Amino acid sequence: VDFVYSRIIDFCLPREKARKAREAVAAGDTKPMLDLTDEAKSLFLHAKKKNAKSGEPGEVVLFSLLEGIVQAPRLVAKMSLKTNPNMEVHGSDAIHMKYDATSETLTLYWGEAKLYGELPSALDQIATSIKGFREYNPETKGIQREFDIDLVQSHPDLDSPEAQATKEALLAYFDPYTEYSNQIREVHACLAIWDWDFCKTLGTVPPGEAEEVFKKKYLERIESACSLFIDKIKKQGLEKFRFHFFLIPVVDVMAFRKRFCEKVGLPFDAGSGKA
Repeated sequence: VDFVYSRIIDFCLPREKARKAREAVAAGDTKPMLDLTDEAKSLFLHAKKKNAKSGEPGEVVLFSLLEGIVQAPRLVAKMSLKTNPNMEVHGSDAIHMKYDATSETLTLYWGEAKLYGELPSALDQIATSIKGFREYNPETKGIQREFDIDLVQSHPDLDSPEAQATKEALLAYFDPYTEYSNQIREVHACLAIWDWDFCKTLGTVPPGEAEEVFKKKYLERIESACSLFIDKIKKQGLEKFRFHFFLIPVVDVMAFRKRFCEKVGLPFDAGSGKA
């Protein structure tokens, strides 16, 4: 929870704003960074009021994994857009990208994060959400994927001396009349955090053996989980798409959500037990 909390500024706020605050800290002024922490917490609160499913820790965990492990920077600061009263921002939980200069290929990651007590339920909800993301919605009169692409084109979160050139190069990949439109690939980056009773038994394992014991059991569990998800995506007609999975077991999902809400100052709703 402490680690996730430490990432909320980068998760919530535009890169330029975070960079300027860090520069101020380096110059000896800590107030801008404290102000950003308050602003990030306020964004979580407003997003939660606007949509009860927003502002959950899973979104921050997925952001951290994509940026830290996959090395795919966030492309749109969705949390700051969610609180805009003039915008309805739904769709994916994260939008990230990774550029391969050798092949000039742009990989776009659509993020989906679910926290459930049972892993099969989390996987089922992920598959359902992705299907909804790619299908026509009669209520919104559109396809959510297309709305998210509009966000990429209109609100890319870029902060560098070459930001304008980068934006122009990025938009070329979404222009069907350029050669780059054939060099974009899409991946659904999926995070499932769930209760795993085995985690509770690790306290009885000698400390020197705990990591190996956990790894052995974990590899067995995720092998069956991947087989299960293959069945679910086939049932939803999603087998032609690419997926990247993060499967993280915890002792108690509900306790994790509750502690995060307390840390950020959010109201906690234990009714659904899910995010």
